[in-house]
Amino acid sequence: MKRHLRILAFLLLLLVLAAGGFLAARRFFGSNEQLETFTLPYVQNFEEVNLRPWYIDDGVWTVRDQTLLQSVGGENPGQIHVPLALPEDQPYHLSTYITLKRDTKSAGVVFNSQLPELTEKQHRVYVAKSGDDTLQLIAGYVDETGTFVPQAQMPLPLELNEFRLDVFVYENAFLVQLNGQRLIERRPLFYKNGLVGFY
Repeated sequence: MKRHLRILAFLLLLLVLAAGGFLAARRFFGSNEQLETFTLPYVQNFEEVNLRPWYIDDGVWTVRDQTLLQSVGGENPGQIHVPLALPEDQPYHLSTYITLKRDTKSAGVVFNSQLPELTEKQHRVYVAKSGDDTLQLIAGYVDETGTFVPQAQMPLPLELNEFRLDVFVYENAFLVQLNGQRLIERRPLFYKNGLVGFY
């Protein structure tokens, strides 16, 4: 009898784990239901936003002092996507403020991320620190093998730690401004529409 109870308990545990895995995968990879479309212009002030329906790739994301931050799991880059779709074939302008703390390695935006493979099919623009005390603005896309391919890399002054990042997305290309200065001219788009988020 005890053996049967142990087997039953083990099967119930497997069922709970499988259900949890299914729900987590469904939350990250999306479902067959249609996403609502952004109503543009869309403004998100990080004051009292509910992050639960957002698509989280890695780490724990929180809102603190009106700022979105990855509070746990920062050893590996994480992503969080707004759970809204871009209007079909409509140019748009993505703008955000970024603050690099002392231990921040990189921060930026992702856009035109394709469901259900949000992190495997996307464009990415971010500011990155490297070990040799350099700071760069990097723009690129993730190719069909899951590898990030830089399309542009621009060195930045090391003393900067606050940025306004603007990405202008057109039908077949995008360009990037940092603190009001255009640093990356038109680069080709490999993915269209999709989701936007933070890196």
